[in-house]
Amino acid sequence: MSSNASSSATTSWSLPPNIDSISFRSPYLIPLYLLLLLFSLQQLPFLLELLFAPPSPSSATTNAFVVPAITRHARFLPTPSRHAFRYNTLYLALRLDKLETRLLDTGHAFAWKGGVLQPEFVDESALAGRKNVTPAGRTVASSEDGDDWKRKMRAAERIERKKLEEKRARNDRYTWSWTGIHPDGYLRNHIPVGDEGRGEWIRGSILLKLAYELRERGFLTVGPQDEDVVGDKDWRSELGQVWTVTMPSVVGLTGINPLTVHYCFRPAGYGESEGKAMRKNEETRGDFWLVVLEVHNTFGERHVYVLEAGKDEDADEVTQQLDPDTLRTESKRKRSGYDHQWTFPRSFHVSPFNDRGGYYRLFLKQPFADGFTFNLGIRLLLLVESDDPSSPTKLVKKLMATLDSVSTPPASSKPHRSTGRHTRPLSPATLYAAILRQPFDLFLTFARILYQAAKLHFAKRLDAFGRPDMVQVTEEVLAQEVAGYDGVGLPPAVNRIQAHRSAAAGANSSAGGLLYPPAGWAEGVAKEFVAQVLQKRVQELQAERGERWTVEVRSTDPADPGLIITSSSTAADSKEKHLILFTRSHSIYVDLMTYAPPRLALLLGSIATRRWGVNSVELFDDFFAGPDRGLSRSGVRRRYLEFLLAEEADRGRAARLLEAWGAGSASDGGKDGEGEGGWKVNVALWMGYVAAVAEKKVFGWLGARYVKGTEPWLELHRGLEYIERTTGEESKPKKGDAGWDEKLGSVYSG
Repeated sequence: MSSNASSSATTSWSLPPNIDSISFRSPYLIPLYLLLLLFSLQQLPFLLELLFAPPSPSSATTNAFVVPAITRHARFLPTPSRHAFRYNTLYLALRLDKLETRLLDTGHAFAWKGGVLQPEFVDESALAGRKNVTPAGRTVASSEDGDDWKRKMRAAERIERKKLEEKRARNDRYTWSWTGIHPDGYLRNHIPVGDEGRGEWIRGSILLKLAYELRERGFLTVGPQDEDVVGDKDWRSELGQVWTVTMPSVVGLTGINPLTVHYCFRPAGYGESEGKAMRKNEETRGDFWLVVLEVHNTFGERHVYVLEAGKDEDADEVTQQLDPDTLRTESKRKRSGYDHQWTFPRSFHVSPFNDRGGYYRLFLKQPFADGFTFNLGIRLLLLVESDDPSSPTKLVKKLMATLDSVSTPPASSKPHRSTGRHTRPLSPATLYAAILRQPFDLFLTFARILYQAAKLHFAKRLDAFGRPDMVQVTEEVLAQEVAGYDGVGLPPAVNRIQAHRSAAAGANSSAGGLLYPPAGWAEGVAKEFVAQVLQKRVQELQAERGERWTVEVRSTDPADPGLIITSSSTAADSKEKHLILFTRSHSIYVDLMTYAPPRLALLLGSIATRRWGVNSVELFDDFFAGPDRGLSRSGVRRRYLEFLLAEEADRGRAARLLEAWGAGSASDGGKDGEGEGGWKVNVALWMGYVAAVAEKKVFGWLGARYVKGTEPWLELHRGLEYIERTTGEESKPKKGDAGWDEKLGSVYSG
């Protein structure tokens, strides 16, 4: 037996007979081919950079870089939920004016996906020299033909712009690329200017949109939104080179791109010639001026923080008093290794495991440390108020995030050692090599966020905050506690931003939301339906009472025009009334479509959840007063109310409270959709009902948790508690109360 086994083993591992005659197609060579393929792929980035990459930058003429980077995250509070991780990322550092004039396009590797940049500045001398622009034999300044010359000059300018747009259209039609940058993926996409053509022109350029934001926030004295100006008064005389660090789209797919950094420089020679820089110096980088942090979250919202070098920076060994009541202070000593440092209040929702309170502390390195190579160095801390009253320091570290480029190796390094991950000038070879080294990093941002969120929620036991409506720092909200809001005015958010929590935080107009989540199909249907209901009611009140009503829906979203419904009557003896509804989102339309009667929508959508408010509850009640109380409560509307009532132990008491508050009766209008918007409204109502029921069931199955007091299925419970407080009824245990430590800003439920 052993002899046969030995013979068999020898036969199975011996070389095949006639090895010299083996064909290249022989299956025996497949493992060798696979090893050769893997080795070739591993060496391909090295070969691309060795043979085709441009040399390392030795002057300031390089206008784009491929920036491999490392991202690190660490959570320190709550202590039982301490957590840390790191991963590789890939960014591009691009000079915007060169990007948008297509000077950075690299064939099919990378391309600008917007129109060719047409700056607002018009070179009048060049236009005046064109044929049929300057009157023959006359000077530009001739008063006789001045008006005609200006008209022709503007016509020539429009023709020039049209030619550039046609050229862009041809380029877009015949050019494709693996990676690219599109202007719609950055900053705001709605430009509220009077001239629609001017708005579209600004919208098609990241640089123009950035100049627009800086003008709106007072950093520029003139911007692209202003009327055309002549002479030296031009936004480019104040804003020089802008370098943007961002992740490009891949094969047309754009990821979340959580952080885009815009480094803004002054023009070279700024401050000379009566404060205006000469355009001839635009190729020379001036002094570093601003950093604009453009933050995106997973809900499609965008927000910016604008920080100015040398202004409101943390000084060395300076202690600042942040709370005049407790006299507690905060030390702001600068961290070594960074060139700039700011501390500023937080105002944007990013993580579901943090509320919107606290302060950011940003540490920033100058992007061009050696004058030639781009250096990315960002360290961001989230600071919260300390719970220890004896501590002399008011703020403690809760979170840390860093983003650092991989340093370029020294020139003395051996060639094979200098071809790893580090910053290089942008070219097809360097971009392809970087993608080959990190083939999935540009796609994995969202997957990484989901994975780390699951660990924090289920393993680290952090409860989740639902997505709050975006709040602008400059909003004038009522200084009320959450429990004291009665539906009047723009409501204070349940999840408040830091600037609205204390006067010490201040309202910084340099920070603000740019892009709100777009309305979904059901929200669009709800808006159309509510507009029809309001219009019908306005006409009824005119006919029945002789009153001229104006109903207005005002949104803080600049891209949402809201609604203005007015009576068509022009009778002079009609009594005029004006009802205003304030909102931050399209949820007001969904609430008014879903809940019947309208006073129930006011209780749940406004008072209990702070989604919207009115200028007067009396006017709201007066407008919707009538025998049918507005909409019918039947079919899916009744099902939705039954779903909310299921959380109440004493449903009879809940019904009596609603009836006493005027929210308990509604007409039975038969099947939903009949006379109330048609099948679209019926489908939208069912979509909302199914989503609400499914959310509660899925959370129960998974063991997922909202922060106490923010559960959507407890909206009615919180509304009933408000009625109890206002009517003097004995209060039951308040399982719907919002209750979390706003100083810590997170909830651990271990």
